[in-house]
Amino acid sequence: MTCGFPPARDGYPIRVDAILVGGPRDGTFFDPEDAAIVELDIDGVRHRYVLTDQERHGHQLYAYDGTVTPNPHPAVPNPP
Repeated sequence: MTCGFPPARDGYPIRVDAILVGGPRDGTFFDPEDAAIVELDIDGVRHRYVLTDQERHGHQLYAYDGTVTPNPHPAVPNPP
């Protein structure tokens, strides 16, 4: 995937602080909003990217960590 620096849409710069590395969205720029883990639902499969201590062209890198199985039994609050 070829990416320009800085990325732009319709001629206007887009605020991005990070790049996804590996997996189905390799090379994608995005704004992580200070998240340590990013999970993306793609075609019904949840993919996880984890913040690394590396940078590329001044952007934080998030490495692909594989697919995640959602919890089939979400937490149920205890009744009062």
